[in-house]
Amino acid sequence: MKKKFEEENKPSYILKHNNNEFKIDISYFTQLHEHKINIYKLQSNYVNLCSSTYVNKIKLGFKYKLLNRYLIEFAHPFIHVRTIEINKKSFLKYENFDNEDEKNNMEPNDCTKTIENERNHINNINDGNKKVQKIWYIMNNYRNNYLGVLLNFNTLEEFLKCNKDDHINYTLEPLKCYINNEKNDICKDMNLYIHDNIYDDTFWEYKENCLTVLEKINKYVILSFFDLKKYICYYSIANPIIKPKDNYYKLIKNSTRYFFYIDSKYVYINTENRHINIIDIFYLSYKIDDYFNNYKMFLNTNIFLLLKFDNIPLHTMNNQDYYDEYINKLYTNIECEEDQKSKKEFYQINSFYKLFEYLKLNDISQNSYHPMGNKSFNNHYNNNSSMLHKNYDMVILPINALSELKEDIKNSKDKILRYIKKDFFDLYICFIDINYIFNSLSWDFRNLLYCLTLKYKLYDFQIDVLAFRDISLLRQQYVGIFKSQEGFIWSYPKVVMKRGSINNPRNYNDEDKNNDNNNYDDKNNDNNNYDDIKIMIIIIMMIKIMIIIIMMIVIIIIMKIVIIIIMMIVIYIKT
Repeated sequence: MKKKFEEENKPSYILKHNNNEFKIDISYFTQLHEHKINIYKLQSNYVNLCSSTYVNKIKLGFKYKLLNRYLIEFAHPFIHVRTIEINKKSFLKYENFDNEDEKNNMEPNDCTKTIENERNHINNINDGNKKVQKIWYIMNNYRNNYLGVLLNFNTLEEFLKCNKDDHINYTLEPLKCYINNEKNDICKDMNLYIHDNIYDDTFWEYKENCLTVLEKINKYVILSFFDLKKYICYYSIANPIIKPKDNYYKLIKNSTRYFFYIDSKYVYINTENRHINIIDIFYLSYKIDDYFNNYKMFLNTNIFLLLKFDNIPLHTMNNQDYYDEYINKLYTNIECEEDQKSKKEFYQINSFYKLFEYLKLNDISQNSYHPMGNKSFNNHYNNNSSMLHKNYDMVILPINALSELKEDIKNSKDKILRYIKKDFFDLYICFIDINYIFNSLSWDFRNLLYCLTLKYKLYDFQIDVLAFRDISLLRQQYVGIFKSQEGFIWSYPKVVMKRGSINNPRNYNDEDKNNDNNNYDDKNNDNNNYDDIKIMIIIIMMIKIMIIIIMMIVIIIIMKIVIIIIMMIVIYIKT
C-alpha cells in the first residue's frame, strides 16, 4: 500500500505550472522615487497597482530531427512568451478602492480590460488567385491586466525583517472573500465590499471594460525599500496562490502536444469520430484571433468551453472526398463572401439552451433538456446542422455556461467531464495559455482550477483540458498558404539529407502513399549533395597542390640563398 501511494505521488503525476515572467521597467523605479518624495513620504501603506501583459514572439528557426529517410520531425519555428510588465503606468490614478464596484468600473486609462479600438482588416491568408473581400474586425491582442500590491518600507531593517507570510495573506484576502460562499461578505482589513463570489454565475461572465475572472483571482505583491540618497531599491516580488486542500491536481495521463504529418500536398487527418484534428486547431486559432467575427468577445477571459460533435455525413465519404471536404471547409471559414447572416446566428450562440434550440435537439424548457434521438441532429439537409458541420462540428461557449449542466455533473457516475453529454458531444475546458513550457499550465490557472472545482463541485472529476499556445497559426503564414485554385500549400523546412542515408532501404506499404510525393525531391537532393561533395573534394585537392608548389618554391629560394652565403664566406676566407 505504501509503495502504491508513493507511485501515485511521484512528481510526474502532478500537474505542473510554469511561473509567470515579470519585467520591471526602469520607469517603475523613477515613478516610485517620485511618489515616495511627493506622496507617500513617511507613510508605509499598501498601494494598489495594475500592470499589463504582452506577448513576445521569439523565432527559433526550423529545428528538425531525421527519424528516417522519409520522415522528418521539425519543431514549431516560434515560441510565444507572455510577460507581465511593471512600469510607471502600473501606478493607478486612484490607488485605494472603497468597494468592488469602483474597482470594476475604473476609467479605461486606469486598469480595465483593454480592447483595441482600431479595427484591423481580415485578409490573413493571401489568395494569389483571387481577390478576397476585406471585412473589418476588432483583433485579439492577447493582452490582459494584472493587479498587484506594493508595500514600500521606510528603512532597510524593516524590509529585511518583515514577515512576508503576512503580506502574502493580505494579497490573497480578496480571493478568500470570493471563495467564501456567503454573499455580501466584508473584507474589513482591505476595506472592500465583495458583492459577488465564485458561486455566482455573474462572477464568471465576461463584461466589457470590467475585470475578467483571471484578473480578479490573481495578484502579485512587491515588498521594497527605496534608498532615496543612494538611488538603490531593494525589493522582492511574489505571485501567491491558494493551495488546494487535497494536495495537488494529478495527471491521469501525460500531457501531449498536437503534431501533424504533411508532405508537399497533403496533411494527415484522423477520421475517428469526434477526434480533434490539426485542421481543427488551425480553424480555432484563426477564429480566436478575431473573436469569431467579434461575436464571442468572452474569449478575452482566456478560458472557454469547446464542444466537439459527431459528423455522420462526413464519415460516410471515401478518404479522398473526406480530405477534400475537410480542407475546403477551412477556405469556407476564411472566405469573406460567405453568407454572414447564417454565421452570425451560429456565432452568437452563448449557452447550452440556445445551442440545443438552434440544433433542435430537444423540447426546449428553460431548466431541463429532453433530448430527442440523434436522427434530428444528423440530418445533413438541416441548415443549422450544416452550419455546425462547416465549422468542423465545434461550438465555443463561455465558461459560465457550465452552470446549465449542474444536474448532469451532480448525477455523473463515471466522473468524466468530457462525457457529461456524451450522447451529443465531447466537452473540453480550454485555456488560451501563452506558455512556452508545453507540458505545464501557466501559474494563473492554479487559482482558476481551484475556483472551478469549488464552483461546479468537480471533486474527483477527470477534466480534459486543451491549452492553446501557438497563436495566429494561419495569419502568420509559416504553416501554409491558401490559394483558391491550388488549395492549401503546406510549408515545411528544406532539409539536406546525409549521403549515408541513401543506402537505407525502404519498405513500401499502403501507409507510405502520402510520403511518395517527396521521393523525387529527396533523390534530387541526394544527387545535388553528391555533386557538391565531388566539387568540394576537387577544390581541396587543388588547394593542397598549390600549397605543395609554393612550399617547394620557398625551399628552392632558401637553398639558393644559403649557397650564395656559403660561396661568399669561402671567397672571403681565401682573400
